Amino acid sequence: MTDLVSGAAFFALLERCERRIAQVRRRRLGVRLLRSAVAVLALAALATAGSTWVADPEPGRAVWLVASAGAALVALATWIFAERPAARRLSADQHQVIEDVNRLREVLAHFARREGWDDDRIRSVRRRLSAFPLRSGRGSEAA
Repeated sequence: MTDLVSGAAFFALLERCERRIAQVRRRRLGVRLLRSAVAVLALAALATAGSTWVADPEPGRAVWLVASAGAALVALATWIFAERPAARRLSADQHQVIEDVNRLREVLAHFARREGWDDDRIRSVRRRLSAFPLRSGRGSEAA
């Protein structure tokens, strides 16, 4: 964490937070796409298994059931080893950004007063800070 000893440090941290929250939002889209892919793969495996069980008499049933089970295992492994860790990292990153922004919100008045910021600068900073979520609920979709 950067020590906020000057207005320059304040603005440097604010700019870093803006870049990081943009990254969090892009990565959230990637996690959503991964979640969707896992869901589609799992549903396809179930649909294939179900239709094979009902429609296909004995000869080809085993091959399709094994293939469906394999697809379901791939979906489960993707969810366990890719989606869940990515979602946890995303939540932790978002939490850290919001903690930094909350710290900036707390010291804004102090720096504005100490460094004699004009009203336009204060409004600009408040507008920039308002683009961030107010709190960090782990796993929230706020960002």
